[in-house]
Amino acid sequence: MRLTDAQKHARAAAAILAAHPFTPLAPSGNGHGAPQDIPPLPPDPGTPAPGPLTGAWWDQRPALATIRDFAYARMVSPAALLGAVIVRAVAATPWRVVLPGPGQGSGISSLNLFVALVGPSGGGKSLALDAAADLLPAEVPTIQIGSGEGISSIFGESVQDGLKWTTREAIAEIPEVDTLKALASRQGSTVVAELRKGWTGEALGQFNRDKTRRVIIPKHEYRLCVVMGVQPGKADWLLSDAAGGTPQRFLYMPAQDASIPFDPPPEPAPLKLPTPQWPESHWRDRPRMEVCPEARLELRQLLHAKNQPGYSGPDLDSHAGLLHLKVAAALAVISGDPTVITSDDWELARDVMCVSAATRQSMIDAGRASRAATNRARGDQEAERAELVQERLDRRDIERVCAGILRKIGRDGPCSRRMLRQNAGRDGRCVDEALALLEDRGQVLVSDGLYKTA
Repeated sequence: MRLTDAQKHARAAAAILAAHPFTPLAPSGNGHGAPQDIPPLPPDPGTPAPGPLTGAWWDQRPALATIRDFAYARMVSPAALLGAVIVRAVAATPWRVVLPGPGQGSGISSLNLFVALVGPSGGGKSLALDAAADLLPAEVPTIQIGSGEGISSIFGESVQDGLKWTTREAIAEIPEVDTLKALASRQGSTVVAELRKGWTGEALGQFNRDKTRRVIIPKHEYRLCVVMGVQPGKADWLLSDAAGGTPQRFLYMPAQDASIPFDPPPEPAPLKLPTPQWPESHWRDRPRMEVCPEARLELRQLLHAKNQPGYSGPDLDSHAGLLHLKVAAALAVISGDPTVITSDDWELARDVMCVSAATRQSMIDAGRASRAATNRARGDQEAERAELVQERLDRRDIERVCAGILRKIGRDGPCSRRMLRQNAGRDGRCVDEALALLEDRGQVLVSDGLYKTA
């Protein structure tokens, strides 16, 4: 079967490893081989497969079926509702919970998740957010971002003896990408840099001489999730920051879905998050979600490939491995045991990543179309402007020839058209138009092929 462009884009996220051949079980240069009991990588994702998040995909778990049915009841995109729900689920997960790092040992990764709902103005992005708040009620504050410095102040404030926490978890809603663009364009703005730090769980805030304004939020001691609306034609600014790593941190979910039924079904009951069952000793430290061997192997292979000479992976997928893990963790939180990421969670998240890759590609395509339309419009304007200028020049030439014709006839009497052309010299091309204009104005008359003043 021949792959369509859409299928190729949809498998982009899963194809990262296939694009960089590497034998996962071969010993490395330091003599340490990969454990032989870890399963091999999944098959080549280039093989055509059913489209993700359609048909039976939602029926694999009760929570996913509930999200789809709730989306249909509210007439919003199930994929967009899924994105908004997993943001709320991660935000409601205790801030202490982290993901293990890609290697061995005590390294950790942040669970913080950023989602972009992609669709045109009026395409259902806000409806999906409202539906998510009803489907998964969560006691997590929802805030609007005003500046880079304001991000750290979401979580605490500076007091005489240090930091006073106001919350440990928060959801930042950005209605449109233009809002973030406007904030980032302010002189000295750090808002985008702070958001990037928030995704990886790094320390937030900047050192300030004024101690009352110095709010430093320690690393991995907060939960920040972001949900942002993006109009495809206005996504160029976001996608252009690939070098900074901003677009790679977002999961992109479409806000429109042709499968939404005309007659909405009944609305299912809201979801309830399972309670993590960690031993008490874990809560005194950092509860780390367990990760299935398949995911660990794939992440290690990807990290290994990035460190090989000549690696040139796609810029927009530079954080795909960690984003895939975060999505798998979110699916585990809403529909399974929130203490462990299973192989099923990992594969379900792979399908979500494929949808994200396809949606991101639609943004890239829309950006190209928008730029082409802008260039065409600019070209049309320039052509019209040039035409108007030429018209003015031609009019000036014709008026000059009209004056010359009237002088010639007034001095020499009736003249033929040939005589008038010879008199006009290099402006002879304008004589016919000039004579027609003078006749219309009633300034000259023609009789027996000779022109004379009226």
